[in-house]
Amino acid sequence: LLEKEESPAKPRIGQIFLPEIDEASRGENFLRILELAAAQDIPVQFLSRGKTLVQESSTGKILQLVCVHPEAGESCENANEGSVTLLMRYKDFSMLLTGDLEGEGEQEVVEVLSAERDLLPQPAAGQRANLTVLKVAHHGSRGSTGEAFLRQVRPLYSLISAGRNNLYGHPHAELVERLEKAMT
Repeated sequence: LLEKEESPAKPRIGQIFLPEIDEASRGENFLRILELAAAQDIPVQFLSRGKTLVQESSTGKILQLVCVHPEAGESCENANEGSVTLLMRYKDFSMLLTGDLEGEGEQEVVEVLSAERDLLPQPAAGQRANLTVLKVAHHGSRGSTGEAFLRQVRPLYSLISAGRNNLYGHPHAELVERLEKAMT
């Protein structure tokens, strides 16, 4: 979207959120986003664990986004490990937005959610789900959304963002099987 030519059809980008990772972990794409944002006067905010974005409606209802990953200044071997992971809460609805999270980053989220039990909503009586919706990481790749992660977040529903007949074969059958097992 940043590289798209100016036209009436180009969506307006009001702000960009990027992970607050260490300088050495900021790859070519990360730096290109910063360059394009600066050239178009688009503010960039860096997110790290514990930062919270709150929006209150005129009726007093509050939408809250809590960053649970990455830790500020974290070093990442690959960009996916440093994906911003946000917990959205609105009234009785909760959703975990995982980006392309995988590997060590996913394990860190499990540890954070285990240590900070008040982050995830507690299941209602007779239910086992902590989350209303999990946005499955990395388009449903084989290496994302592992069993330990699913045991921790226990989603009622899972969403996978992947194009039909994509080149990578996402969502991977192994991942779909893990989801089905975790959600039964």
